[in-house]
Amino acid sequence: METDALAKSCLGLPLAQALELFSAAGRTPDIKFTGERAAGEDLTPRVLVVRGNTVIAAWFRDGDPKGEGK
Repeated sequence: METDALAKSCLGLPLAQALELFSAAGRTPDIKFTGERAAGEDLTPRVLVVRGNTVIAAWFRDGDPKGEGK
């Protein structure tokens, strides 16, 4: 997979899924986190940007917010 295509295909993906794509392309990227949130049970690391061999990710709350729909 071409580098630009790999970078574009990873945007927004959970980090684990993006790392599988990198692995399939024979690459092991550096990972940097941004933002104020730290890892937590209810948070998912997602890819924000891919610059060269660096994946920049942040932690997001996935799923329904608590109390929604009640």
